[in-house]
Amino acid sequence: MSARIAAGEPIALDGSAVEMLGQACLQVLASACRTAEARGLTFVVRGPSHALSEMCTLVGFDRLLAAA
Repeated sequence: MSARIAAGEPIALDGSAVEMLGQACLQVLASACRTAEARGLTFVVRGPSHALSEMCTLVGFDRLLAAA
């Protein structure tokens, strides 16, 4: 992700196969999202699994999930 952000490319991740999401992964996603947005780039997770949606909502990070 960092190479794409450095190249000025927007980030769109496929979250459909996520079964578990830990704190370390959330920290990586949050950092990448902040970095992308600071550079005026889009950062979104498309097709989030139920587990991913629940965890992002629980920690207040559901804004990065793409609308269905």
